[in-house]
Amino acid sequence: MFSSPQLINIIEFSSLPPYLNQIVLHQKYITEGLSTTKIAKELGISRTTVTIYLKKYDIPLRPVGKVKSKRTLAYGEKIINGKVEDHKQEKRIIDSILKMKKEGLSYNAIARILNEMKVKTKSQGKKWHMETVRQIILREQV
Repeated sequence: MFSSPQLINIIEFSSLPPYLNQIVLHQKYITEGLSTTKIAKELGISRTTVTIYLKKYDIPLRPVGKVKSKRTLAYGEKIINGKVEDHKQEKRIIDSILKMKKEGLSYNAIARILNEMKVKTKSQGKKWHMETVRQIILREQV
């Protein structure tokens, strides 16, 4: 008697928890620049456990407080091919903001105008606030 053919998928994966995998820890800590706290949270273990295994695998520890963080893009910037470049559409908005300020409008008034015109923020759709306008103007004046 013949049984129906069955398709068997053979997938190779490690049965070890991620924190025991040297490659995973290296990727998260060195390549991605995550802190031990962030790695611990992501893997569901303690920060101490992360530190123990980083040392065990001879992954060099960064000094406390020297976490490499990815820089948040400013309004007017975007990433193209891994490099920070000018965002032309946002640069035109910045020019308009600077022009409105030069004409004597307050930060609040500029934010209100941008919201009324439904100009998108960096977070796509959130509201403009006077502090955001102020920060853009201060950054551009340098």
